[in-house]
Amino acid sequence: MIYAGTSLALTVANVLEADFDEVWRIMTHLPDGYLRLLESPEGWAALSAVIAAGLGISSVPVNPAIH
Repeated sequence: MIYAGTSLALTVANVLEADFDEVWRIMTHLPDGYLRLLESPEGWAALSAVIAAGLGISSVPVNPAIH
């Protein structure tokens, strides 16, 4: 989960052109139930929207490639 969270934070920061530390701060303050969203590409897209809202930035969909 830590790897998935870090990967998402890096991806979101890159896509939204946001500061990684701010993205990480928002992610680490989400309710515990949100962690399940790290398990699917759709969850990553939903989390990216939540993070964008927390940053006050228009959301850009994050659709990770699964390898």
